[in-house]
Amino acid sequence: MFNPQPRPPTFSSSVQTARVTLTPTPGFVVKTLTTQAARYAPANPPGAAVANLPAHHKVFVNVCYAEPVPPPADIPETAKRQAMLREADWPIPCVVSDGRADVDKAGKPAMVFDVIFHPSLSDRARSDEDFRNFMADIAVESVEDKSGLSLSRDLALPKLASKGTLGPRAVLVPVPVPKPSIEVLSDTPSTPSLTADLSSPVSSAPSATSDPKRVPRWSWEELDNGSGVRIEVTLPGMTRAHHPKTTLDLEPRRLILSSPAFATLDTSLGALPRDLDVDHARAQFLVADQKLILSAGWA
Repeated sequence: MFNPQPRPPTFSSSVQTARVTLTPTPGFVVKTLTTQAARYAPANPPGAAVANLPAHHKVFVNVCYAEPVPPPADIPETAKRQAMLREADWPIPCVVSDGRADVDKAGKPAMVFDVIFHPSLSDRARSDEDFRNFMADIAVESVEDKSGLSLSRDLALPKLASKGTLGPRAVLVPVPVPKPSIEVLSDTPSTPSLTADLSSPVSSAPSATSDPKRVPRWSWEELDNGSGVRIEVTLPGMTRAHHPKTTLDLEPRRLILSSPAFATLDTSLGALPRDLDVDHARAQFLVADQKLILSAGWA
């Protein structure tokens, strides 16, 4: 997401990632509208046609579920209720698809996005209307963050399990190794195959509860030879126990880091002079130092 301690001998392991096929299970559908005209360009396939969407263009968001999207931190019920009222922070990891063109029941053009959560959330979403509305808000916000569209918060939940067919998508996950590893998820093939360098004593610290003050900070510097950039991100509260529930996604102009240990960092890299070459980026997670070091060349 500690007090300094004597450090035992450290170890380092290189964790390779593998691409698996994730097939979402339907949950429910959220219907909304764009609030202003916008140009939308899907990230994949590269060079995909740009869609010119007018204001009040209908957008459907499929809230669905699949492994290996990590579950959110297990926090007390009172804290969950505070988060649902937007009085506290509770980061809930999700994977957002690119938008795809479709039509509504009247045959008018619409855009559809899939937002995929961990399956452990599905039962409560079915039985708890407040929680279902909370997830609908998170899904719409997540679509806005990825697509750049501005969407209305006047939401409707039509009686549909999904809008259209929920197709499989590629997700990067670590190849199983005997040592703990960072879980790297992406819904876009352009995400780099990241390697993780773990250097830390084994920790038995309990999982941290959400704390909106514990937001990772980041800084960057250009490499001496001018070939790329080094980005350093703090990992407040990170321990080995958080690795399986931590996700990292790097895009040419965006960095998303989510963990139960800290509030989600979802930041634009617009301050960088050029786009990053994400296909050859590398990441080192220095858990004992509570840092993430990203190295990437220019695209």
